[in-house]
Amino acid sequence: MARQVTIRQGGLRNTNEFNRWDDTMCLTNAYFILKVTARLWYENNKENLSSGEKFQEHLKIAFGSTKLFIKQAERELKNRAQKTGHINQIKVLETLLCVVTKTDFITTQIPTFTAIDTITIELYIDGVELVNPLGSHTGIHKLGFVYFTIKDLPVFLQSSLGSIFLTNVHYSLDVEKYGYKAIFEPLIQDLKKLLEKGIQFQGNTYKIALWQILGDNLRLNKLFGFVECFSANFCCRFCLVHKNELQKMFKEDNSLLRHKAGHDAHVRDVIDENITTAMCGVKSDCPFNELGYWHVTSNLVDVMHDLLEG
Repeated sequence: MARQVTIRQGGLRNTNEFNRWDDTMCLTNAYFILKVTARLWYENNKENLSSGEKFQEHLKIAFGSTKLFIKQAERELKNRAQKTGHINQIKVLETLLCVVTKTDFITTQIPTFTAIDTITIELYIDGVELVNPLGSHTGIHKLGFVYFTIKDLPVFLQSSLGSIFLTNVHYSLDVEKYGYKAIFEPLIQDLKKLLEKGIQFQGNTYKIALWQILGDNLRLNKLFGFVECFSANFCCRFCLVHKNELQKMFKEDNSLLRHKAGHDAHVRDVIDENITTAMCGVKSDCPFNELGYWHVTSNLVDVMHDLLEG
């Protein structure tokens, strides 16, 4: 039986204190001065540094400290041909513990947490082409990256690069070999533990839950188990409007919206070959549905990819 979880936004109080223009400017200016000072020191001393020391100083200049870096765990993947691949997984729990215990990020900028049911995180998945995207070797070295942010932080902190954390790196070609379920299995198990045990901070226990997953439409359709061709009969992740009506429909029809029970039935019927993908737009189940409290049909619209860049 799926666990019932109440997820609430706004896990911080006194957030108005962080929205004052003068405080923001002071923090920004202080960071800028420290960064310039660090870069000047590096430029004056780089000739006397070893390659390893140079790398460490680059990290300090870019991120302020090397203590924020957590060693990733490499996981081996196997397919039917027993060919192995690897993913790199950085545990969400270790990252959160690092942020709240080993840095002054929380204590200086987030002085008071409230005792709430759940702190929510947001995942973002995207691909990076490491070679010339117009060359003949595109796709061979392409990597997939998964990041997470804490949704209960003030908005101006959520948009800071220091508040965006890497959690998974994988070869894009391995998605075809092993599937998203194998690649994201460590992350899913990590999320289950975060909800079950939570983290201890300031005398309280905070449960951590997945709020939503963001990404471009092609990647999300693949991850969520929908068709990856946007000229297919039912290509939308949110509704069951046929492609012939999609371009002419301007009002939402609640009867055509996808819902958990209907989607799960489509997944079972497609797997059992009772219906085809062309009849519902569903190819497979999403591995994150295994969490129980999160479901693909409850995922929110990505405003950047669907509206601002749509």
